[in-house]
Amino acid sequence: MRSTLLLVQTIIVTILVLAATGLGDGYDPTTLVFPPYGHTMGYHKATSFHLRLLLGSTVRFRNPQGVAVVRLRSTDDPVDHHDDDEVSVYAVNSDAHQIVHNRSLTDVDIFGRFGRGEGEFWSPRGIAANADGDVYVADTENHRIVYLHDDGEGLSFAKTIGKFGAAPGEFDRPRGVALDARGTIYVTDTGNHRVQVFSSEGDFVRSIGDPRGGRGRVEHPDGIAVYDGRDQWSFYEDRSLYVVDQHGERIQQFSLDGRLIAAVKMSDIGVTDADIAYLAVDYYGNLYATDMSNHRIHKFDRSLRYIISYGRYGTGDKEFDSPRGIGIWKRFGQVFIVEREGAQYYWVGVDASIRGIFPRTFGIEHSGTTLSLYLTEACEVNVSISDENKNVVRRLVPELWRELGEHEIVWDGLDDARRPVPPGVYRLNVTVEPTYSSKGYFKKELTATVVKVEETEDLSSRG
Repeated sequence: MRSTLLLVQTIIVTILVLAATGLGDGYDPTTLVFPPYGHTMGYHKATSFHLRLLLGSTVRFRNPQGVAVVRLRSTDDPVDHHDDDEVSVYAVNSDAHQIVHNRSLTDVDIFGRFGRGEGEFWSPRGIAANADGDVYVADTENHRIVYLHDDGEGLSFAKTIGKFGAAPGEFDRPRGVALDARGTIYVTDTGNHRVQVFSSEGDFVRSIGDPRGGRGRVEHPDGIAVYDGRDQWSFYEDRSLYVVDQHGERIQQFSLDGRLIAAVKMSDIGVTDADIAYLAVDYYGNLYATDMSNHRIHKFDRSLRYIISYGRYGTGDKEFDSPRGIGIWKRFGQVFIVEREGAQYYWVGVDASIRGIFPRTFGIEHSGTTLSLYLTEACEVNVSISDENKNVVRRLVPELWRELGEHEIVWDGLDDARRPVPPGVYRLNVTVEPTYSSKGYFKKELTATVVKVEETEDLSSRG
């Protein structure tokens, strides 16, 4: 892809440092995967040293927070599809009171400074952007939302929304901001324990969150994300709002008009001392939540069912140090994550595991077995059966698209000619491939064995 050099040049917001460490202990999760060498020249991670090397000593990561990723219409050549992955990324450098972003897709630019005036911030946190160049920043300690515009050449100040207070349209330390497909603005008004909704013009529409403390109340809301089926790069027609609250210990799902749909406490999925900071959704509506205290990413499906956690503490590959903002370009599954003093770049991949095979030994009268397969992402699944000589006797699932979650795949003990296979040991070969840009570059392969015995054998003795 032509974006290779562009992404390397815009290091703070894209591709970052040459992979340096191995995975000698066998740790190699694949829910997220590294882009191929031809796409990034091996660059996918940056430390503070590499950021200073490219940005100079005057610019440093100082408590990085939110990230937003878009493909700007103003920089898109509709005839040339080779540039479709050349995204604009905006990162909040909170303690420096500024926004770091790639200008004209070839250079890094800084917008903002400390203050209360136009183009100034005080400890900003969340950020959201759309293809029209609308960029919204949760200017936390100034108790307002700052609206910026990116014309493809750089950011400029447009206006502010709100002021300190508790009335509709006023804020007390807003932290998160998100947009739907029509430009409606959703803001976590942290100190006022509510989510406020504004029109694309910045007019107050409504609040979300039961102020009486009942079902649907939000408590110290923080991170926020919207999945809108009207968006071009959304697979499902769902429309949901996801909100982090209870000091990073809970995520709630609402309809866009404020009806509570689901909620999950991190303790309910076995995660203790969680500090969920930011949220992002992918093309299939799956939700990714960064956990600063546990140094990992938690993934949920679009109904808030827990799928898997990714990452661990460290400075090596697929490791994090207090991950914060996360942004996903949904079309290609490009994932950008900032951490305490650096940033990382991934593609959405897929992980898979065989949960069980029932039974592992079968005979003629009760011929066949069932494979229980768990997938962390919608993907293409291929299952074949081979004999002890590695000859494929049955192509069971030829490139069948499957949603994430658990699936049961049945083999009836027959070969491709629909004849019973003879007694022996058979290998189940499972290959899964993602549907994003990582398809063709990455696949995961799993194997397991089953045994067919003679009808007269005692199956219980074979396990």
